[in-house]
Amino acid sequence: GPAVIDVTVLGSASDPISRAGARPGDELWVTGELGAAALAAASWERELEPDLRVRRRFAHPEPRLSEIDWLRSHMEIRAAIDLSDGLAGDARHMAAASDARLLIEAEAVPLHAALEEFSDREVALRIALTGGEDYELLLAAAADTDRKVQREFEARFDIPLTRVGWVEPGVGVALLRAGEPDEPM
Repeated sequence: GPAVIDVTVLGSASDPISRAGARPGDELWVTGELGAAALAAASWERELEPDLRVRRRFAHPEPRLSEIDWLRSHMEIRAAIDLSDGLAGDARHMAAASDARLLIEAEAVPLHAALEEFSDREVALRIALTGGEDYELLLAAAADTDRKVQREFEARFDIPLTRVGWVEPGVGVALLRAGEPDEPM
């Protein structure tokens, strides 16, 4: 059979941010654009050569270490998680750990440019929500975050910082369309 290599890395952090700190009233923010890595993988599954832009995002993910350090000094971040399992999956992890309900606005999800070219926005959104391997960040931050921080972040790192939703009492994650809960994620 095929060989399997499994790697485990151990380490420590002096002041880690947990996924368990999201509180009702917090805003949800995402760094970067979502869905590129999943689109590359879907292309390979269909034996197609992926667009170079999405192939690059799959093959060379960029950990957002400098970005999270900068954000910590400019926002009150209560919880954070990297998006390795897709926005929907990792939002569920944060919601469960925080004992809260996360609401994601469908129209706010930042799609990678290659997905923006899709004629069917629903397919593009599904890829961005469920694809994974983007390694962007989902943050729960105090609701009083100044939009000036967003502009400074985008100018400094040349990637978007997008408010995608908020936290409320309850459990789970829901996708909102036109402000109304649509479906559990």
